[in-house]
Amino acid sequence: MDLIPILFGSDRTDNDFFRMYLALMTRYLGDVQYVIYQTRDYHNGLPFCDELDAYNSRFYAEGRLTDEQHQTFHCSIAGFRLDMYDNLDYWEDFVRYFDELLETTNHTVLWMYEDDHETELKRYFISVDAEGLNSEMHWLFQYDKRYRLIQRKLEKLRRDGKVGNLKHKRRSELTEDEVRERFNHAMKMIQLWRGT
Repeated sequence: MDLIPILFGSDRTDNDFFRMYLALMTRYLGDVQYVIYQTRDYHNGLPFCDELDAYNSRFYAEGRLTDEQHQTFHCSIAGFRLDMYDNLDYWEDFVRYFDELLETTNHTVLWMYEDDHETELKRYFISVDAEGLNSEMHWLFQYDKRYRLIQRKLEKLRRDGKVGNLKHKRRSELTEDEVRERFNHAMKMIQLWRGT
């Protein structure tokens, strides 16, 4: 299912889709993610990530996105996908994808240097500035805590076979009224944040 035309209308031109894709990735992706998290609609989050990735690759191949935009959007989509794997309790997929991203992406972020975390985050450090205040780190360091927690969950699953208490709540545990209530609340919060 192609979700982008559903969101923006199928009668749009290719240039319209490109402008809307840019707006979605630079301004509204957090809003979409918030609605998905609030309504626990993680199963639809994964195909949405696939579509965003496909558009990102296509628009980059067509020369419409800069290298920086392409890389930044890819990291946003990849982080979203990691969140979906996490919330769906697809632990092996999370670890596999995380490891793959660590090997295949090189996007970095600046971070305040924290000596007390150096050993646990060492594999993410790229460089530290001359003053020793800021460090350039692989962008995945932000997911390290979840990565390590999910690895422990996998170890427990393999060891004990019982992890029901470690799983996220499912959308199926919500009534349709609760989903609608959560959606309406999410939309009100987004309007509040945006001042509309």
